[in-house]
This record gives sequence, C-alpha cells and structure tokens, in this order.
Amino acid sequence: MKRYLWTLVLIHVAGNAQATEPYSVRGLPVGITMEEFLKSPIINDDGNTDLQTSCSNDTHPERKRYYLNEDDRNLGVVECKWYSKRPNVAWMSPSEHWIDLGKGKGTPVFRFIHDGTELKLFEIKFYANSTYYGGIFDALSAKYGKPATTSSPFKTRAGGEFTSTTSTWKNSVSFIVLTFRCRHLQRYCLNFNHARLTKIYQDKKNRLDAKAAGKI
Repeated sequence: MKRYLWTLVLIHVAGNAQATEPYSVRGLPVGITMEEFLKSPIINDDGNTDLQTSCSNDTHPERKRYYLNEDDRNLGVVECKWYSKRPNVAWMSPSEHWIDLGKGKGTPVFRFIHDGTELKLFEIKFYANSTYYGGIFDALSAKYGKPATTSSPFKTRAGGEFTSTTSTWKNSVSFIVLTFRCRHLQRYCLNFNHARLTKIYQDKKNRLDAKAAGKI
C-alpha cells in the first residue's frame, strides 16, 4: 500500500512544473546534503542536554548504534537520529530525541540516498503514539491547506476492524504523507519526502526486489 501511494504521489509531483521549495521539518528541508544536515543545529524544545547526532555509517566507537535493515544497507541508505538526555533523568544514557510537531510530538529519522554526486536527505520520517496525530494534522492543514485523503480498512491482530486514514500534501518537488493507525492501532506515521530523491531510492529498491524475485 505504501509503495502504491508513493508511486501515485511521485507521478503527480513529476508532472507539476510549478517551481517551489521542498517541504521542511522545523526549517530543515528535504533534499539537503548530509554535510549540510550535520552542520544544522539540533532542535531542542524540551531543554534537554547532551544533544548528539548518530548515523548508521558512524565508525566512532562512542557513537550510539542502531539497526539498519539489510535491504537499505545494500541500497546505500544512511540513517541518522538525534539523541539527548532529559534534564530530570540526566544520569541515564541518551535516548531518542523528541521534537514538537504542531501540537504533537515525534522522534525524527533522517534518511539519505546517494544521488550520483553525494548523500542527500530523501526522507524525514516519524512513528509515534497516535495521541499526537490530531495536533500534527491540524498544524499541517493550517500551513499547507486541505490534504488529499484516503481511507482503508485496518484490522488488529486480535481481529478488530478499524479504518486507517492517510492524508497527503504535495508540491512540485516534495510531498508529505500522514497516516492515522499506521501498522498499529495506536501509532501514526509521518513522512516528508523529496520526490526526485525518493524516486532514486524506490528505483533502486525495485531493482533489488526484482533480482530477489528471479531467485524463486
């Protein structure tokens, strides 16, 4: 479903000749280089301490590591996250860093792909509790207008049937996808994507999937 939605969005964006700036998260736009990203300040809404950036290609032994799935690693994807300590639990190790999104919150994951020249930010994604969904949806709608919205059935592992709602905003170079009940009854997904760079990623993934299918 996600790949199908991305395909429709990419086709629409590619056919729109209107010049515009890519969407951004708190002033950080998709499409920037990894070097530009690493020079950007970490957003700190909660007064946290020990702010740090960790990326899946870090080699420094003191950097926090996290799992990057094998397909993305084979495609040359690099992921980065922000970490910090909350002031009232400063004795703990740094944990994933939360930022404000309208009246909601989320922990950003920054995803980079090589475009033939250098690593560039093709996606910023969030996955957090759906209690934050309403505050994020309202802020996006106030800033970018009414989205295109689709609904689809959602069934829990226990067999409960619900509806998942996906809202999309797009311009000529980028798109935003916000999903309520995303892979889980109590979670939202939010993705900011650079259209051209996401197509590079998707094309590489399609070739990898086709190669795997040839081994059946």
